[in-house]
Amino acid sequence: MIVDQHVHSLYSFDSQADLKSYADFDNRVLMTSEHVELCNSAHEGRDDIPDFAALHSQGQELAEELGIEFVMGMELGYAPDCLSRFLPLLDEFPNAVALLSIHQDEGTDFALLGNSTSRYDRHDFCARYFSRVQEAIGALGRHCRILSHLDYPFRYRHIDAAYVFDEFSEEIHAILDSCQALGLAVEINTKSMFKYHNLDFYELLLEALEEHHALPITLGSDCHYAKDWHSHWPEASALCATHGKTKYVRFHCDGSSQLQPVI
Repeated sequence: MIVDQHVHSLYSFDSQADLKSYADFDNRVLMTSEHVELCNSAHEGRDDIPDFAALHSQGQELAEELGIEFVMGMELGYAPDCLSRFLPLLDEFPNAVALLSIHQDEGTDFALLGNSTSRYDRHDFCARYFSRVQEAIGALGRHCRILSHLDYPFRYRHIDAAYVFDEFSEEIHAILDSCQALGLAVEINTKSMFKYHNLDFYELLLEALEEHHALPITLGSDCHYAKDWHSHWPEASALCATHGKTKYVRFHCDGSSQLQPVI
């Protein structure tokens, strides 16, 4: 079974899941990827920074108790005005698996922008988002290992995936080129696919990835509750294999990685 590399526990501001509930005995690993959201517009503008020292300590204790590997991750929510504040975290935990996410535009979460169709038409909405993605990769991509949920704003504002990939094909392929240049894996996010009904987006993304043979993928459930961990794994794994992505990249606690079969 594929390792779930996008997981939130009680160390994230929006989860109460117990860390131990994510012990993956099939793969002998315990991994989480906790939110780092600075000036978080989805949480009254707060800085949401987990206690990574406590997480690291508890994770190591559980790993020793259970006889498995603990891999600490952090999901960095790109905030252009706060870039320098991410770097000390990355320096303190150099082997942490950093996921790069683009949740906001000019201080407003896309979840909030997506609920207001009057501010931008669909073209401008997409254009602003993909511009932010490239900007984020340029600013933080070299420090990260995974580009998370490329469909994020389309969770909250439904825009036909065929339109997105037709109208913004050049921008999407440029993003994938940037990921490949920096060694960023692209996440296949099952929460987006099934909870937010963006399966069409990921089918088209996997088609686009067929042109980027060397670009690795990961799978992430983006779970905030243990019941959603590894959600829809068989369907997502089969879809990846159908599009020629028969292996995914697995990250380890020492910063190393390896390709493993998706099925």
